Amino acid sequence: MRSVAGVRADRFDFKVYSSIAANSGNESASFASPRLQSSLSLWAPKLDSELLFVGDAGETEPSRASKPMGIEWNNHYVATKWLLLDADLAVSRARFTAPEPADPTLGNRIPGSIQTVAAFGATVTERGPWFGQFQLRCFGPRALDENNAQRSKATTLACLRGGYRINPNLKLRFDVFNLFNRHGSGIDYYHASGLKASRPALSRTSISTRRSRAACGCR
Repeated sequence: MRSVAGVRADRFDFKVYSSIAANSGNESASFASPRLQSSLSLWAPKLDSELLFVGDAGETEPSRASKPMGIEWNNHYVATKWLLLDADLAVSRARFTAPEPADPTLGNRIPGSIQTVAAFGATVTERGPWFGQFQLRCFGPRALDENNAQRSKATTLACLRGGYRINPNLKLRFDVFNLFNRHGSGIDYYHASGLKASRPALSRTSISTRRSRAACGCR
């Protein structure tokens, strides 16, 4: 389900007094423009088999039935003719709806399912020859195992873009990725492993620290 709303209405009233009667009188005018656009989306699909990411293999595999649900709130505001503001928030809850046949002690959390994502952006478009953009994105912590015993850390990334338009066909632009030099993981996953068959399994957290250009890039 999705709904979209947002409109701005303006009305002007004029009164003119003149020594010439023909030039005197009252007049009004009004217009509406969508300076603020806001959309709200709700989703709650039922899945017969959830796909789980297997870190060591680098692929996904089918798992139990699940029911994820969430809400997304997107907002776009035209502050001035040259400044655009964006603010988005997404909150979700994902759970398995069937027990694990091989291990009934496993919980119903879906590993790697993110719960909260927030984003803010400011875009400068027609400020003379100058243009630019700032983007801030926050990814909340998430469960890394079915029992929610291991959790990832939250990640906040920011980027900056600026430029100068020399002429209609030529412009200079620069991009700064990961503006505040924050350390974040491209992938977080947790699993049990053993070095030798004679030794008991050792629990460990495997983290990939490669940084994604798309994750913190300006649009």
